[in-house]
Amino acid sequence: MIRLRQLAKDDLHDDFLKGYIRYQETKKLVRVVDGKLTVIPEYFVETWNSDKLTEISRYLKQCIIDGGKVVAIMKKDRCIGFANVENKTYQDRYFAVHYCHISKPYRNKGLGKKLFNKLVEVSKSLGVNKLYISSHPAIETQAFYKSVGCVSASTIVTELYEIEPLDIQLEYVIKKEKT
Repeated sequence: MIRLRQLAKDDLHDDFLKGYIRYQETKKLVRVVDGKLTVIPEYFVETWNSDKLTEISRYLKQCIIDGGKVVAIMKKDRCIGFANVENKTYQDRYFAVHYCHISKPYRNKGLGKKLFNKLVEVSKSLGVNKLYISSHPAIETQAFYKSVGCVSASTIVTELYEIEPLDIQLEYVIKKEKT
């Protein structure tokens, strides 16, 4: 049975992501070239080892302690997808989504959209108007975020951009700002 739910800090422990498979084989990237989004060929593979999974589990727990929100898709007692939003505003408009991932065997089944929508739902309790996503540039990742309604960020958050300058900066509007 697969369940989608918001997590509490006690749900998170060092082995929370044990067995989670972060595998991404990238063949094409979206890059900003001359101010325009452009698809370019580039090949690489990304994985996370057990130390990285423990580090992320600890980060997610701290996110909740700091007032942020974490949602997960669980199959029995295993996490097969997770996403979070921090309780911190950037440029008085954005709350950052640092993770939104589905374990490799469970991709392309609609779970990513359900996970993202649940994250949007729980983010509203923070008073969020816009989510900011510094997104992996893989063409598949960009297609996913576009499919859930994300668009190019209207303003770049330098602090987040500098962490991953090759990422594509996106936003998701929850509630229109007053003008």
